[in-house]
Amino acid sequence: MYLSPLSPYMTVRGAISSTLLGATALAGPYAVISPAQAQDVTIPEIVVTAMRSPTRVSEAGSAITVFDGEEFQRRGETTLGQVFQGEPGMMVTNTGGVGTATSVFLRGAASGQTLVMIDGVPANDPSQTGGAFPYEVLSLDNIERVEVLRGPQSALYGSDAMGGVINVISKNPPKRPGLSFYSEGGSYGTIRSGATLGGTFGALGISAGGSVFHTDGFNRTTGGKEDDATDHFTGFVRFKGDVSDRVSIEGALRGEYLNSRYDSSGFSGLIEDGVKSSTRFLSGYVRTRVKSFDDRWTHSITAFGNQTLRKYHDFSFTTGGLVDTDYAGRRYGAEYQGDVKLGRYGTFIYGAGAEQDSVETTGTSGIDKTLDRYHLFVLHQFSIGPRLHLSAGVRYDDFEQSGSATTYRATAAFDLFETDTKLRASVGTGARAPSAYQLFDPVYGNSSLEMEHSFGVDGGFDQYFLDRRAKLSVTGFYNRYKDLIEYYDPDGWLGPIPGTYGNVARAETSGVEVSGSFEVVPRALTLAASYTYLHTEDLATGQALLRRPRHSGMASVIYTGIDDLSLEGRVVYVGERLDYVGSSVATVDDFARVDLFANYKVNDTFELTGRIENLFDKHYHVVEGYETAGFSVYGGARVKF
Repeated sequence: MYLSPLSPYMTVRGAISSTLLGATALAGPYAVISPAQAQDVTIPEIVVTAMRSPTRVSEAGSAITVFDGEEFQRRGETTLGQVFQGEPGMMVTNTGGVGTATSVFLRGAASGQTLVMIDGVPANDPSQTGGAFPYEVLSLDNIERVEVLRGPQSALYGSDAMGGVINVISKNPPKRPGLSFYSEGGSYGTIRSGATLGGTFGALGISAGGSVFHTDGFNRTTGGKEDDATDHFTGFVRFKGDVSDRVSIEGALRGEYLNSRYDSSGFSGLIEDGVKSSTRFLSGYVRTRVKSFDDRWTHSITAFGNQTLRKYHDFSFTTGGLVDTDYAGRRYGAEYQGDVKLGRYGTFIYGAGAEQDSVETTGTSGIDKTLDRYHLFVLHQFSIGPRLHLSAGVRYDDFEQSGSATTYRATAAFDLFETDTKLRASVGTGARAPSAYQLFDPVYGNSSLEMEHSFGVDGGFDQYFLDRRAKLSVTGFYNRYKDLIEYYDPDGWLGPIPGTYGNVARAETSGVEVSGSFEVVPRALTLAASYTYLHTEDLATGQALLRRPRHSGMASVIYTGIDDLSLEGRVVYVGERLDYVGSSVATVDDFARVDLFANYKVNDTFELTGRIENLFDKHYHVVEGYETAGFSVYGGARVKF
């Protein structure tokens, strides 16, 4: 048996925020977020992820999308999967709604080939088969924004970033002491509530809070007979302060607990009762910055750690009954980064770091291993005149078990001020080390595995029209993958010789990403849309990659013509794609889902939210064999003191 490259089985939207906030690329140092909001809010035109340091969007040649936390709140979205639906170059899948295994494919790359960071530190789970991040465990509480960087980024962030980077950035403590609270309820017995308390006291700002979420859920699996509930708890603390004029310190601690029921199949068919999973996620960091030489040289030292603990109470083919299986993945590390401002010669960034990953599992696939990794990197960002902005970077990674890799990345952005146009392009390579499971599983592992590699290039433009009331962004991309790690078993699952993992697969992905917006009536009516054409191919079989639709997109209409009221209607479309249907691969039907959102700001203290999901009660499958929610209504309130 052979699984296609980048297969999801390697691992056991802000439409307005992306379109208009991302559109600040040509808007100078500051830009208005969006007419979709009830009032104008100006924000710095700054991103962090694209250059490892605060950088103007207008100087970034990379394909980057910024999702604003205020949009999460306005729509009532609770997970990254909801935020990313229909966005350029992104496909989200889950196995039966909130609380189930969620994957995000950037430009067709496998979920484990995208690095997820929280406040700039890596958070992927080393105990996952393919090293993916468990998106289902992260709530959106206390999130300021999310930056998504598409294409190979190993030269910036190392292994796991060969498909792209998702950086989740927490809110800073508020300047004035205050308390905020929200509560929401709705269909499927859903209720969620949360609170945040914080403020700045002298030179130190601190905030803390938490949330609870429960849903009775629906039956997750086709053919099942009972609802599958989910409970989710979140807690967080964040601080930031100045020790002196030149020294600052910041840090955060975040904990998540997710408990979900699901359906499992054994020898006798579908098992409904007693099957469940739980995930505990804990992440924290401390970062110190020191400025010298009149702030021209900045030193940053970051120490971080996170762990993901998963437990499954599920059917075992070995015992013929329900058993507990535990997975523990831990990452600890430290990194130094230096930023040197060279005046007209740009900014030179360099650094080094070390990380230790440990994996411990129970059951027939028991693993207890620790792996060390080290890295060095340099990046130079500079401009030639006011129009051309360039960057080039190289990184060296050394992995204890898998050898070393040197990756590179270069970007260019060119401004045509006369026509309000920005041209951009990037090229880079990626490398991903095999996971501990792929290396050391006692049955299927292969300790001789080498690293996966990728090459990617993209180019596009951002164009404004009608005095900036309209914008169009277009990006074309191509990625080539080789030495991909896949499970292969010539004898099949029931053959006498067990299969194993090997560097046996190659794949290509290419496509076009389009997004646009048009303010039809100033400060009253806005149209926004995005579309992705994605071609994927397993170069060994000629078959498209599983769960990657060729066509996908989103369109929305936003009305803000009444003070403090925002209304939005949105349709998300996912085209036909291949998936496992029973024991074979077949085509899964396309679908379109319509959602409605409403937000009313009563005053500076009180705000009402509401949404309807799946307005026309469409029955569809994101992953074949797993059900999705029908017509759903939710309403809530937010209070700030």
